[in-house]
Amino acid sequence: MLSVTFFSCNSNETGRDMNNPKYEVDIDALKKEDFATTSSYFKSVRPIFLETSENCLIQSINEIQVTDDYIFILDCQYERLYCFDKEGKFVRKIGNLGSGPGEFSRIRDFTIDKDGTIYTVDWHRIHSYTLSGEYISSFELKNIGFVGHIQVVGDFLYLYFQPERILQDKDLPLLLKVDKKSGEVAGKYLSSHEHNLGFQCVTFKDGSFFYPNNSYAPCFAPIYSGTVFSLNNNGVAPYFRINSKRLLRKGDLEGLDLSHPVVTTKINRIHKIRTIKKFIEVDDYVFCEYMDDYRAGPDMLLYCKDSGEAHLYNVFFDDYFYKTAAKASKHHFACSDEKGIYAFIPVLSVPLFINNYESGNIKYGLSKKQHHHLKQFSEEMNPPLFYYELKD
Repeated sequence: MLSVTFFSCNSNETGRDMNNPKYEVDIDALKKEDFATTSSYFKSVRPIFLETSENCLIQSINEIQVTDDYIFILDCQYERLYCFDKEGKFVRKIGNLGSGPGEFSRIRDFTIDKDGTIYTVDWHRIHSYTLSGEYISSFELKNIGFVGHIQVVGDFLYLYFQPERILQDKDLPLLLKVDKKSGEVAGKYLSSHEHNLGFQCVTFKDGSFFYPNNSYAPCFAPIYSGTVFSLNNNGVAPYFRINSKRLLRKGDLEGLDLSHPVVTTKINRIHKIRTIKKFIEVDDYVFCEYMDDYRAGPDMLLYCKDSGEAHLYNVFFDDYFYKTAAKASKHHFACSDEKGIYAFIPVLSVPLFINNYESGNIKYGLSKKQHHHLKQFSEEMNPPLFYYELKD
């Protein structure tokens, strides 16, 4: 069993108090609007139609990360990590199912360092590959339970893990920091009781709990916290926080067994703000989704770091791509680069996207090649991606 020692305050590079984030937003002071139009914040949209074949048939889009040349898509249902080029052409798979060198039994997350090395999580094993898919090495994390999510920061990997044994009254760290070559533990950060309402189990969602942004320091958002933490070589610091009287509190979880992951089903039905679902930065803007009413889906908070201005929306409507919002497909933000944001349509929403095309609700000026692609489109084809370039 891991000894529990918290270094979060002592290892904070800036020395900032763990209770004082760099940015805060009081969402109770905001009036929620029905929807925001993409043309209000972005100057263009570019659809990316992914190639579909037996070698790259996507069943679920669980995470997207990009490099200068490639788009990487994690499919946890098929247990595959796909690589496409920026035009949507399939390039290769990274790793394979199996028990041999570089093979994984259950891939659940991945991360890419600035040198182009890919790291994948396979329970308690970490595999590394080149961008061209060549296997480099692996190491095993012993006696810690299993890892659910991973983020590379400099020479280290931050791991969101679940201990071998969870006791509800035992306070444990949420994050491990390990050397990315040896796997040696170099630090333990954040308190499950203080920063996650006592919940320690690893859970999964459509994306990681880490939010890598190519031009910003990576961040971590515990599932039951209103605070997003920035990560660096030296440790963890509070970065962004949403404040509200409706935030989930420890008292709301009284009587629940937080040592079992199934409890999330009960927590999700509590009508309180409970989970930061997505956190994306590009230029001076933060795009933050959080869960409130489970029946209505996430709310979208847009915050300008420079001015402190904030807006709250039910949804973003792509008025560049669709004529009307009534039946438009929802585009889910996934990740960012220095100029914009990549978004996707979930696999289950492909039929609605097809209906939008066939009913004439798409107004984007598609090329002949794109029209031909959509005429052949079916529910078995890979869903499209979209790239939004931010206004200057």
